[in-house]
Parts: sequence; structure tokens; C-alpha cells
Amino acid sequence: MGSFFSRRMLACYFGAGLLLWPLPGLAQRGSSVQSLPNQTPDPLINANLMVLVRDETGGANSLLALVQISRMEGGMFNQGTTEVGQVQFEGVPTGVYTVKVTAAGYREEQQTVNVNGGIVIVQFQLRPDAEAMAASARPPGLPVLAPKAQKLLDEVWKDLRENKLENAHASLDKLQQLAPSHPDVDFAYGMYEAHLNEPAKAKVYWRMTLELYPKHFGALLQLSQAALRENKPGEAVPLLNTALEVGPGSWRAHAMMAQAHLEQREFPEAVKEGDRALELGHNEADGVEPLLARALVAAGNKERAIEVLQHHLKAHPDHSDAQKMLDALRVPEPEPSSAGPKQGNPPAAPPVE
Repeated sequence: MGSFFSRRMLACYFGAGLLLWPLPGLAQRGSSVQSLPNQTPDPLINANLMVLVRDETGGANSLLALVQISRMEGGMFNQGTTEVGQVQFEGVPTGVYTVKVTAAGYREEQQTVNVNGGIVIVQFQLRPDAEAMAASARPPGLPVLAPKAQKLLDEVWKDLRENKLENAHASLDKLQQLAPSHPDVDFAYGMYEAHLNEPAKAKVYWRMTLELYPKHFGALLQLSQAALRENKPGEAVPLLNTALEVGPGSWRAHAMMAQAHLEQREFPEAVKEGDRALELGHNEADGVEPLLARALVAAGNKERAIEVLQHHLKAHPDHSDAQKMLDALRVPEPEPSSAGPKQGNPPAAPPVE
């Protein structure tokens, strides 16, 4: 969707362990399943699929997660939400399925499971995500949506993820009637306009969001990203400062701050922010490495810039821009002439999206 923000919108990722065994006679409890069309279980050979979801402490009682199961050959089979950490799907035909779990504040994870009759149990152990926690937390002062309005907002995010723009617009119109002047609603309108490739209209909605709630994390990051795309780093910095007050664990906010500092020729600060983004985001943030390398060159640390690019290219050997930058850094410097060395610009790096 081009963005990652709203307290329900942010899907999160977590590790999982897989347990499969037949447990005849296990009854369904504490689960909510939504039946989908085109569900054709085999009446002769089918199974019950139980999904157990635990947080990082092993607890389950307060955890609400969306569980989706899809056939490996394509197409959604069923979905449901956990209660007391579990959800059970009955009448699942034998076959291979993908099980995906999404919960606010955690990383999204999926497993492949072979359903071959009886009762199959899949267990997920969640890991919290710092950036998602920051975005999914409800800051003080943000008005609470009524359950019906929140359900509509969830439908908007789902439709935007699936590029069902007409459905998203219809839900937004209903949502506007239920919750006028709510910051999350204006933010969602902005994301809708962004999907329509209407950046000017999107920014209007995101500014309205900040007028209603100045610390709306998603609007702050979206406007920061827009400013960087327009080569206006000076506009991005104050927005990012506020975003980092709200979500100091967001690697994307630190990455964008690194880009803003680099474009303003504040090289030590750019290096610091780039390092922080990588520390928080790990492999997920490795797209920051070319930008960090550029900042290191500008700060006079060519050796480490080469190391950063070499590390990046191990995971992304087809990244031609990074390879060109590394090749340029490896070219031997000419012997200094009597006129002295000529100062040049550091090799260009692609911006962080």
C-alpha cells in the first residue's frame, strides 16, 4: 500500500513454530470464523485445522489476530479471528495450505501446512515489532472510533491492500458519516488518494489529519516522504522529529531522517541516523545501506563505505546502482598534482522509500 500506518493497518511479523498431530475429538472453542464463498470441502476426506497464536511471553488471552488460510494453488479458502489465542476451521479438504497470521504490533508470519485428515494444529509464537508497536499504540488524546466505524476502517485498509479502490471509497463515504473529523478517517482518505496517484490531494488530507491530531504517526511519515520526493528535506526534518518522538523505534523514520540530513550536507548526522535505521530494522532495512555508504564517503570514511556496499551486494547481487557505487570507490585515486586534489561529490545512491 505504499505506507504502513494506522493502529489497525500495520501488519506485523513474527516467528513461528509448527506442530502437527492428530487429536481426535478436540472441540472448537474460543474462535470466530468467517466463511468465504467457493468453499467446497470434500465430504469424504476433510479435516479440522486449529491455529494457536501466542505472544512473545506465551500468553494468549488478550491477543486478537486475523488468521487466513489459502490453497497453495491459489485463492483464499477461509479466514477468522482468534479468541483466547486460537481459531479452528472445520471441514478443510485435504491438501497443502498457507496459513497467515496478522496481529497489530507484531510481525506478519505464514506457514505452509499439509492437511491430511483428522485435526491439524499449527502454532505461532509472535515476536513484537518496534515500529509496528509504535504505530499501533493509541497515543493519548487520539479519539476512539466506535466499533462499527472501526470495522469500516479495517475494511478500507483491506480493500486498499487488495487494490479494490471502489470498495474502499464506498467504505470511506460511510465512515465519514459515522466519524466526521476523525484523524484516522482523514488519513485513510489520504491513502486512498495516494492509490489513485493524486499526491496533492493526499497531502491535503494528511495535513488535515495533523490539524486534528498533530502526532499522528502515519500522517507525519507520509508527509515526510512526500517532502523528500519533492527535494524539500528542510520540510521533512521537523515532521520526522515529531514522528521519532511518537515512534522512536521506527527504522523507516530514522532512514528518512538520514536521507534528509544527507541532502542538507549534514553528513555526520546522516551516518548516525543511517546506522540507527539498520540497528532497528536489521535485514528489513538493508535498502538503507547504499544511502549510508554515500553518507560515509561524504564524511570521509571511504573504507567503511566499501564494507557497507560489499555487505549489501552479498544479499542483493543484482543491485546495479550499488555495484556502480562500489566500482567507483574502488578506482585508485590519482596522484596529487601540484594544484592539489580536486574535490568531487560522493557517488550517488538511490533514495530510501
